Amino acid sequence: MGGVETAIVNQSFVKLFFHGENPVGRKMNDAGAGVDNLEVIGVVRDQKLFAGIPVIRLGTMEEALDLNLSTEKQMMRLAGLFGLLATLLAAIGLYGVIAYTVARRTREIGLRMALGAGRANVARMFLREVAIVIAAGVAIGRSHRVRHGPFRPRAIV
Repeated sequence: MGGVETAIVNQSFVKLFFHGENPVGRKMNDAGAGVDNLEVIGVVRDQKLFAGIPVIRLGTMEEALDLNLSTEKQMMRLAGLFGLLATLLAAIGLYGVIAYTVARRTREIGLRMALGAGRANVARMFLREVAIVIAAGVAIGRSHRVRHGPFRPRAIV
C-alpha cells in the first residue's frame, strides 16, 4: 500500500510475541490478514472483560468499518438506482405528454407555419408549455415540503 500499517497491542500480546520487551517501533507481519510491515505504535493494558477470549481476526479500522457499513452502502446504492429509475420514468412520461400534445395539435402547427411562424417559434411555444407544467410540479412539491417538512421514513423495529 505504500504506507506503514500500524497496530496497538495489549500486554498479553507483548508477553507472548515480544517476550516482554518493548514492542513500540518494531515491525511484525500478519499473513492471515494480508498485512506486511505492521508497526507497533502502542501498548494498552489487558482488559479483564476479554481475558481468555482468542483473537479471531486481525484487521484495520477501515476494514472493520467496511464490514459494518456494507449493508448501509448497499441500501444507498439501491436507493440511488431507484432514484435514477424514477427520473427516467418521469422523463419518459414527460416525453409522452409532449408527443401527444404535438400530435393533437398538428393542424395548428401547420397553420402557424403556413402563416409564417418558423420552426424555432413553434418549438419555443411547446417548450414554454412544458416549462409551465414543470414549474407547477416543483411549486406543488415545495409547498408540500413547507407544510409537512422533509420526507423522513420511520423505521419499523
